[in-house]
Amino acid sequence: KWKRAEQNALKNLNDLQKEAITPLIELVMPKVKLHKDKEKKIPKSQEEILNEMIMGFKNERSPQIPEEINKFWGQRPIYIDFSLLYSIQLRKESITEIFALGSAQGLNLIPVLNLNDDEEIKKTVCSISSEPNIICLRIVPSDLTSVEKLNEKIDSFLKLYHLNETNIDLLIDLKEIDGL
Repeated sequence: KWKRAEQNALKNLNDLQKEAITPLIELVMPKVKLHKDKEKKIPKSQEEILNEMIMGFKNERSPQIPEEINKFWGQRPIYIDFSLLYSIQLRKESITEIFALGSAQGLNLIPVLNLNDDEEIKKTVCSISSEPNIICLRIVPSDLTSVEKLNEKIDSFLKLYHLNETNIDLLIDLKEIDGL
């Protein structure tokens, strides 16, 4: 999650360590106050909270992210995942803005997609991804129930967006593993 502790952890790695990894950052919604007043007597509605989070991310967080990546990681490759943002529209707008700002700063941002993402998200990512159009496909446990279906989904995705296997980094995300 792209929060202060994770940012500082990346910044504190030495150059040899940084050359050996490609971090994955997940963008998260900002926290907002749950009450309208300082005394915490008048709660905000769920709609007010959601709208404040979305506007806060759009207007404040999103423009800061490329600067933070540059400050804490530099211009090395970094995976950036938008899947935790609350709406498809916010994800699309954020992808477009962050990649444009990142490109202007010379950042090497690699978008992360899930095979089950909305088609609008896939189109947006494929339209902005930098040359040579490297995209990270995040495979989750539900994708692994059938290897044949997974291969079909990947092949369909590659054909639809005129990509080949060399354009794709695969990330197998097993989520939580019990017993460890």
